[in-house]
Amino acid sequence: MDSNMIAANVSPEEIARFDSLAARWWDPDGESRPLHDLNPVAITLPQRATLEVVETEPVTKGQTASSSYKPAILSNGVRTNVPPHIGTGTRIVVMTEDGSYVERAKD
Repeated sequence: MDSNMIAANVSPEEIARFDSLAARWWDPDGESRPLHDLNPVAITLPQRATLEVVETEPVTKGQTASSSYKPAILSNGVRTNVPPHIGTGTRIVVMTEDGSYVERAKD
């Protein structure tokens, strides 16, 4: 679209009015308070989630327990660290607060 056409269709007064409104919109005690009161956000996330490891280094043979961890990418895109015996396709339990590994899923 031609920038001259856009400029001809834009009112500087309307731009200034919306800029002023935008600056006050998020004030919880401002003129938009009734709208904020209508839509309170209240969700409770589960503490843990079961996800599949979609990418990680190969399983290290013979390491069933270790204090070292390797990087992994989960089915929701989150990056975490998993023990060396966890491979691609393994379902694991992670903490939703920080994405940290808890255990191999029991299902």
